[in-house]
Amino acid sequence: MKLYKELNILEDKKLYNKINLFSIAILIITTVAVLVAHTIIIGEVRLFFSLSTLVWVLGVTLVSLPIHEFIHGIFFKAFSTSGKVKYGFTKGMLYATNPGQVYTKRQFMIIILAPFVINSILFCLLFIFGMESTAFWIVFILHTAGCAGDFWYIYEIIKNPNITHCEDTPVGAKFFVA
Repeated sequence: MKLYKELNILEDKKLYNKINLFSIAILIITTVAVLVAHTIIIGEVRLFFSLSTLVWVLGVTLVSLPIHEFIHGIFFKAFSTSGKVKYGFTKGMLYATNPGQVYTKRQFMIIILAPFVINSILFCLLFIFGMESTAFWIVFILHTAGCAGDFWYIYEIIKNPNITHCEDTPVGAKFFVA
């Protein structure tokens, strides 16, 4: 395997800023998509804000952040021979890492996308069991935008179909070609 590209999200200010702008774009696009879907399904946009909405949004968002990283950790361990997952917080980001472990492209994509998929399902279950509609959509939009770093990894992998393996690093990821 040959190193194709290394991403250093924590120390590369240009990349860090790109991902933050990407997050804002995701926030806007997801908000528009939600409003359009809401209009198609209900016939109009009905958003209700109350103290209860704020409590739901803050509570679910704060709880979902560590759950998101824990899900990464579960999948790191599932595909790892070392299983030494580390968790941390830096530059306003919670993170899970399994440094030095090389994964196949497929495994890495599963590790990266699992928290978005699983948390989205959990949000839907909360909605089904009583979470307010407005709170549900806000939490979904915020979480989707918060996955920008994960989606950036997927973008990098899709951009070069020759990537065969990926390595998680304490500051980002490495991508390898055959």
